Amino acid sequence: MRPMSRHDEIRSRLLRLVGPQLHAVDLTHLFLWLRERAFGSAAIREIGDFVAHADEREKGPVTTELRDFFLHARLMHRLGPNIDLLSVPADFAAVLSRNFDRLPREVTSRETGMKPKEARRILDALLSKFGPAPDGGATLVHGSVMPPEIGVLQCVLRYYNARAVFTADHVTRDFLMAAQKNKLIEGRGDQFKEKLKPLLAMFTLQAMHRTTILLERQWRATLNAGTHQGELAVFASTVFEAQRPGPRHGIQAPIFTTGIPAREWCDAALDVGEYVVWDKPIEIGPKGKLTALILPET
Repeated sequence: MRPMSRHDEIRSRLLRLVGPQLHAVDLTHLFLWLRERAFGSAAIREIGDFVAHADEREKGPVTTELRDFFLHARLMHRLGPNIDLLSVPADFAAVLSRNFDRLPREVTSRETGMKPKEARRILDALLSKFGPAPDGGATLVHGSVMPPEIGVLQCVLRYYNARAVFTADHVTRDFLMAAQKNKLIEGRGDQFKEKLKPLLAMFTLQAMHRTTILLERQWRATLNAGTHQGELAVFASTVFEAQRPGPRHGIQAPIFTTGIPAREWCDAALDVGEYVVWDKPIEIGPKGKLTALILPET
């Protein structure tokens, strides 16, 4: 009998995954193999990277989104309700430029009355007027702020909602696409969607849970699985100083959403509700549900 090839092993693990007996370890092997063969799927590559680098992440779509969101949230707290453009934080221009890129095109057009390309040009012109301030921050050093610039500035400052980088539907679609292109399954695999979606979602929660995200030097966020509106989700949370020195503020946002009812896919060892954040280790148990990792008695 010839030795089983690596490709045949991975294919066997996928077919076993959608069979009657669950072996959760198959998901680890699948994502580690697919992360280098994702055919352009950022979601599959990202989950595989979380499996490979479970302690701390410094790059990837989740890290980029959280950096942009939390930097903007910190900026808004430091600016306060009455913004003085003669005294703003040093990262004012950089953070606003990055937040503009996060805005949906329809929001930019609706709030500014301009096409996004024109709004971008006006924002760049405004931000070029800022330079270093003696106190280490930034200040308006060139010219004055014109009415069109005020409209764009208000739009970019106001809108900074956190976005789920991907969803369970997104992961399931991309997983089947990668499986098909790697010849692990025949056809599109539509017959596997119902079985795979909750498994892939639970595995993503397990992979991301309790990982830290490097936002800046000495500033990190933590990912925790839990429930959001009663559904399985992953939250990101961090704290920062609104002013230096000053009190620390906490902020939290969902970064992965599933649409999967937590009560149906968690056992009694995990608390579930509308909004719950878990701090204990989790895993997919032998019954195919999320459970708390129980340390063996010594």
